[in-house]
Amino acid sequence: MRRLYKSWLPASLGLLILAAPAMGANPASIRELDRISGETESVSAAVGPKVVQIVTQSLKVAGTGDEQPAGVLVAERGRGSGFFVASDGYLITNAHVVANAARIRVLAPTLGPTLGPTPGATAADSPREYIASVVGIDADNDLALLKVEVQGVPFFDLAHVATARQGQLVLAFGSPMGLAQSASLGMVSAVDRQLNPDDPRAYIQTDASMNPGNSGGPLVDLEGKLLGINTMILSQSGGSEGLGFAVPLDVIRHSYAALRANGSVARPRMGIQPRSLTADLIAGLGLKVRQGVLVEDVEPYGPAAAAGLLPGDVMLSLGAEPVHTVRDLYRAEYALSAGAEVELAIMRGPDARLLRITPGAARENPSALSASGVTERDNLVFRLGMYGATLTPA
Repeated sequence: MRRLYKSWLPASLGLLILAAPAMGANPASIRELDRISGETESVSAAVGPKVVQIVTQSLKVAGTGDEQPAGVLVAERGRGSGFFVASDGYLITNAHVVANAARIRVLAPTLGPTLGPTPGATAADSPREYIASVVGIDADNDLALLKVEVQGVPFFDLAHVATARQGQLVLAFGSPMGLAQSASLGMVSAVDRQLNPDDPRAYIQTDASMNPGNSGGPLVDLEGKLLGINTMILSQSGGSEGLGFAVPLDVIRHSYAALRANGSVARPRMGIQPRSLTADLIAGLGLKVRQGVLVEDVEPYGPAAAAGLLPGDVMLSLGAEPVHTVRDLYRAEYALSAGAEVELAIMRGPDARLLRITPGAARENPSALSASGVTERDNLVFRLGMYGATLTPA
């Protein structure tokens, strides 16, 4: 496995210590490195009790490439990570970690009767096991809120303000390959990283080592403050190659509040297909603006159609928020309320126009049914090898 993804600091430590006898090491430099090492140790000790390992059990239909005959219902097991965000057992993980899970086990550090410090204990010693329920799923941002029956656990305070900075040293925690309570050191490679211009999601990019099983773990700064949740890697080998991505804190904060209050995250529906402007689009369509969001299509009889929006229009602002990219539009929509009229500034050809649009209520997400509405106990028809559930009109 390639190891080039690690930050410069661990390599520098090794080089300086090995070279010290021949070069005449500066004692002050060694003391400074020891101080930095002590800081990361303190962060690990503080963060570890807040991080959990998640083990899921689910059923899937065997495919042609599986060991079982195709079409047979077989058990599947998955692993991931998560972290507490409230003292009464609420925890955040990635939606893909618990997708289609019939049973979710949470392995939390045992640090005494009330999860307080125990002399000689570490966060990885004798984990305590809980069965978790899914409170809600935010599929758009790949987040899930779980609940276990426990009180007084250490947790991350989502109310604090912490912003990732390019070049900042960070620690990624989780359970890579099932190895619980692992930590890796790296730095922030980029902030607000979009994987493509039309993806409304933006990530913190880091070279801290992440592998399968890290999903759902926290990314923290050197003070132990939460910066984001480890979500994915880009890799040709399947392992870490220094391209890890975390959903940032502001998205987690908004999602947590909505999921805890309502069990879902409702983004009002505009009824359009948006696309960020590129130089090729501007030139090809002969547009008079250089920034904005192109309306590629309009849903018939939807809110945008009722407001008079047409394919080819360029959105410039929504309410008081300027809209330069699909990401900006995504953020602005979260601040809207379904049924409340808002002003929309557009360019139609050479003309600037103001429209009034009334966003509609968000549609039910069908994936939420399998995530939280179907359980092995209540919905599994074992003799038929299937789940059955009553559907609502929505």
